[in-house]
Amino acid sequence: MTKEILNLKVQRAADEKITIEVTSLDGEEIDYSDCVLDLHIKPNKKEDGVIKLSSRTGEISASGNVITIKIARHKTISATWRIAEYDIRVTDPTGMVTYPFGGVVELQHNITVTDNTEGA
Repeated sequence: MTKEILNLKVQRAADEKITIEVTSLDGEEIDYSDCVLDLHIKPNKKEDGVIKLSSRTGEISASGNVITIKIARHKTISATWRIAEYDIRVTDPTGMVTYPFGGVVELQHNITVTDNTEGA
């Protein structure tokens, strides 16, 4: 299996919800319901650190072939990067590990930031 490229756009200091519907090349739905999903966003700027999301912590969920990723605003509020790489690691119930897709995350910086932007 090759890693498919899927680029994402998110807003800095905003709560984001990304939904991805996954099918195989022949149109078959791929079921991720019983899998562990981990996603790391790795900026080129080392001072920003890696953003780690997981189905173990509830930030990623899967229902059949639909994957939902939630990025809380506190994960990006201090970020200075604009482009970072990411991929998703899938561990199936038998322990088999795959990386079905990844790409870049574009972080759009917002102009309006208030005291209410902090936290999450």
